[in-house]
Amino acid sequence: METSIKEKAKKAGKVVKKTVFTLNLIVTVIFFAFIVALIIVNLIRSAQGETINLGVYGKTYRFREKNLLSVIKNKAKKVDWQAVIKHSHIKRQVENYQPYNQEVSLPTALNTKVFEPSMYYTLKFNIRDSNGNIIYPKGFRYKITDYIYMPNFLVVINGDSKKQVEWFRHSKFRNNIAVMLLITKGDYYKLEKKLGIPVYFYMKALQKRFKLKAVPSVIWQKGSTIYVKQYGKNAVYQIIKNIKKDNKTRKILKESGLLNPNYK
Repeated sequence: METSIKEKAKKAGKVVKKTVFTLNLIVTVIFFAFIVALIIVNLIRSAQGETINLGVYGKTYRFREKNLLSVIKNKAKKVDWQAVIKHSHIKRQVENYQPYNQEVSLPTALNTKVFEPSMYYTLKFNIRDSNGNIIYPKGFRYKITDYIYMPNFLVVINGDSKKQVEWFRHSKFRNNIAVMLLITKGDYYKLEKKLGIPVYFYMKALQKRFKLKAVPSVIWQKGSTIYVKQYGKNAVYQIIKNIKKDNKTRKILKESGLLNPNYK
């Protein structure tokens, strides 16, 4: 009798264990199914431009490292940039700039003449398209000014020559907005202060293309042709003669040495 009761109790215990295990399994499956469903819904809404805040799970920690962009901005705010820009050493470097190894030394023009420098260029390599096909072969020759246009007049002088500086100062090019002044030698900074306009250096890269023989010279484009006119001794003196009647101008000329008959 006792044996049968024990066996029935064991069987009942096994049934209970199986039932609990089954319930746990069902709960676990439902939980994971819920999480998966949330993820799927989140992805769908994100794709449609919506987001779902799933909340915070587990322990969170604050970042100890500072935001690098914020660090850079804060450092930049503490720098006195005006003081850096106005630093005497940097200022001297800017004011005394010279294009070393790029200077072009040209003689003073004795005669007035006009010539046309060659604007043709020959390719030194093949130009290919995105598929590797050659569209312009090595050796192809073309005229640069057929494709680009130079809107400015380039006036080139020796900035160390007082006569050439005064020639430009009193020429028709002085107050022309289309004119760019370039110098082969001289102090560009002092000339900018004196003339009140930007001054640039005429360097080897330009000389390689324009082939100036002497200065002062003027370069301009008409159609697809580049012209160069160099102003000789007589042309320079003609401008000087036209302004000699002005007493104030005469004083300037006298101080600059322009009245000296020995042109240099």
